Amino acid sequence: MKKILLCLITIILIACTLKINTTINFSDIISAENKMLIADLRISVPSCSDENIKDIQNALEKRNIKATYNKCSSDDDLWNEYASFSLPITLVKGAVETNTEHSDIYFQYVDGGLYLKTSSKLAKLLDSSDNLFEDKMNISSIEFSLINDTSNKITIKPLLVFVNGKPIYEKKVDIQSLNKVLIKIPDVASQLLEQSDAEYLLFRVVEQ
Repeated sequence: MKKILLCLITIILIACTLKINTTINFSDIISAENKMLIADLRISVPSCSDENIKDIQNALEKRNIKATYNKCSSDDDLWNEYASFSLPITLVKGAVETNTEHSDIYFQYVDGGLYLKTSSKLAKLLDSSDNLFEDKMNISSIEFSLINDTSNKITIKPLLVFVNGKPIYEKKVDIQSLNKVLIKIPDVASQLLEQSDAEYLLFRVVEQ
């Protein structure tokens, strides 16, 4: 009985899901310098036991993903309990070489477009299939707050994302000065990011 229970717990751990959330200032997007951001990486766990947290940490460390453990909590809308980690994210400016080392997941702003990209390391951790016996995780959501911290209105044209909970496809969105919008990546993009060196165009800046 103990062996069966242990097996079930292991399957639940392997099949866990993750959620990535961060904040981006528009001034950082249009500046000439690269910017280091910190994202909140939340990974579901069956319980906040030390053993479960250690299993998650081992899965990240095995792939050399530099995420720092913060806490385990049970007040999330999606899961009963989750482990929270700080994940470094780089906002890269201009064209970069494919093999250039950046964060495990990073934004790139080039030719007026903001892209979301994943490294091969993070891609190896992600899997949308139903194979519970793979040592991988499913993306639940990737979202970020875009803050217009400039003195002017900005206008963006998303490719296909959710803006403040509404699906937007190639439609202009105005963001007034000192306002913000919540941008969420659709499921199809989340699955795309499971591929090594994948990219997804989030939006283009139309007016600033």
